Amino acid sequence: MCDFWDGETWSIPFCRSLATNDVSDWEELMDTLEAVHLGDGHDTPVWALEKRAVTPLDRCTVSCHIGGVINKRMQNLWACRLPMKLKVFLCLANNRRLQTGTALKHKSWKGDANCHICNTAKTVNHIFFHCVIARFVWTCFKEILGWERIPVSLDDIFDHWIQQGCTNRHLKLFTFTIVVWVLFFFEKPAGALPNHLRRGSNVKTVQ
Repeated sequence: MCDFWDGETWSIPFCRSLATNDVSDWEELMDTLEAVHLGDGHDTPVWALEKRAVTPLDRCTVSCHIGGVINKRMQNLWACRLPMKLKVFLCLANNRRLQTGTALKHKSWKGDANCHICNTAKTVNHIFFHCVIARFVWTCFKEILGWERIPVSLDDIFDHWIQQGCTNRHLKLFTFTIVVWVLFFFEKPAGALPNHLRRGSNVKTVQ
């Protein structure tokens, strides 16, 4: 905690901007930090599962509780009524772990990392939103459904289009996932999907 205290105020950097629904959590965090007084001593470890101050070494991994940052977006995603393959796909996309051209280049892939249509870096947001094909698909939705604009990024989707508690959230999330799933399969490099996702990728058409 001392790394974020400059002696007068708390300075906590973030990798991205806070969404509207995160402001209340931020205010609660700052209220909690106002009651914290830092000293020159060392922190005392607290074991979560036992009252004893000393825990056997073989139980340290299960007894030591480290309170990390809770990703509410991922919690809400895993709670949605979606097939497991779609949940895994969205989780990989949200954490920028899909094997796009840019990601494969970091693994010494010898193929072309650029989009074969736009000739720009093939990232997750490019495949889902910025590519010519993706913009055409989202523009069709915009004209049919009367949207004022089209989504521009994953953060935009989850912060403004499919917020927690919105109407028909499960249906909206399912529809969005199917659209980006198809876009990714259209744009993906050869061998970009893991085997456990590739095996279930066949689409059955009902006549």
